[in-house]
Amino acid sequence: MKIEWVDELPAIDRGRARGKYQEFFDALRERPGQWAIMPVETPRSSTAAQIRRGTYRGSAPGEFEASHRGGCTYVRYVGGLEGVLPPGHNP
Repeated sequence: MKIEWVDELPAIDRGRARGKYQEFFDALRERPGQWAIMPVETPRSSTAAQIRRGTYRGSAPGEFEASHRGGCTYVRYVGGLEGVLPPGHNP
C-alpha cells in the first residue's frame, strides 16, 4: 500500500470552480427572493443545511435560504436583499 503524506490540508475551493449546481444558483440570483425546487436526485434535509452554510461550490454562507419539505429541497437567493425579508426570517 502506498501512503501519501501531507503537511497541510489544501485550501477549500468554494466558489472558484463551477460546481454541479452553478447554473441553478445563477438562475436563483436572477430572481431574488423567489423559491425554486433544487434539481437533486435524492433530496435530503442535509442538502438544505449545506446550502445555508455555503458548502456547495458557487454559493456562500448566508447567500441562500433553503428548506426541505415534502421530499423536496426548496432554495431561494437572499444575498443582497437587506430590508426586503423580515428580520430573523427563518424558513
